[in-house]
Amino acid sequence: MSLRQDSVAMAHNAMATEYDVLDDLWYPHLFNRLHAGILHGLPPKAGVALDAGCGTGFQSMLLAMAGYAVTGVDLADELLKQAREKASDPIFAQGEPVPLFSTNDGTAQREMDAISRQAAAMRREPVIPPVFRVGDIGDPSLYPLESQDAVVCCGSVLSFVDDPEKVVALMASTLKKGGLLFLEVEQRLNADILWPFVDILIGGRLGYGQDFKTAWRNLVTPPGCDLHLDFPFEMKNGSKLSLPMRLFSLPALETMLAINGLQMREKMGVHVLTNLLPSTILHRPGAGRFLRVVFGFLAWLEKFCAHKRFFSAFGCSCFYVLEKT
Repeated sequence: MSLRQDSVAMAHNAMATEYDVLDDLWYPHLFNRLHAGILHGLPPKAGVALDAGCGTGFQSMLLAMAGYAVTGVDLADELLKQAREKASDPIFAQGEPVPLFSTNDGTAQREMDAISRQAAAMRREPVIPPVFRVGDIGDPSLYPLESQDAVVCCGSVLSFVDDPEKVVALMASTLKKGGLLFLEVEQRLNADILWPFVDILIGGRLGYGQDFKTAWRNLVTPPGCDLHLDFPFEMKNGSKLSLPMRLFSLPALETMLAINGLQMREKMGVHVLTNLLPSTILHRPGAGRFLRVVFGFLAWLEKFCAHKRFFSAFGCSCFYVLEKT
């Protein structure tokens, strides 16, 4: 494991016990949009799937509820303990829809419950609990050639790997012809590269933790280049973890996908309009009523434009459904 991968595993292990508790505004919206997009893209017939960078199993559980035989792989063994615990839930074993995460936002909770019910309604056979294993998604041994009907790589996983080109090639190689890759990436062309300047002017109260030189470098990096930065992840106990991550240039990424025989079927931006609010504020638990109302309106409005080509290019995250040709 590289030094970068080791630090990412340590950071995610440190948040393992609270990983599923999404009491902020940012992540419930993100995962509900991703999960709805995955179910929309799935074919009627289930099959075999790989969840690359599965974390605590959000997408693994979703695919299993929809009838897939899923293997989830992640570097962080503490996250996998949480995933195995969820997969052993007797209610899940009976084929009933189960929550994918915990949230105190009523709207997000209702959306998540509806997504779980939709997934369970798609299944035609008894549920198969996902199998979880510790592994580096850059390891070629995890990708038997043309063996998977679907591969999922969501939760900004590709932003934390050493060699995204290699991982994309491996994911493409393990898909059967006509198989689907569900990919979500953090992308660089969004409002979050502007908020650090505001943060500097108001004395760092937004929590971006950047000086002017760093913020300026991030802003003027050529559009065709990926952006490398350290993201300040704030834990619920008030401590912060600095996670090294990559924000992708979408044109360069889409060229990489096409080279590997992955044809775009769908593209959707997430946090396109909601990122008009600072992401660091939206990551904090316990949002006040006014912030919830403003965020809720932007999230509702975003659903109508996230698939539009112009808007999808400006989300903090970009979600793809890609078919192996």
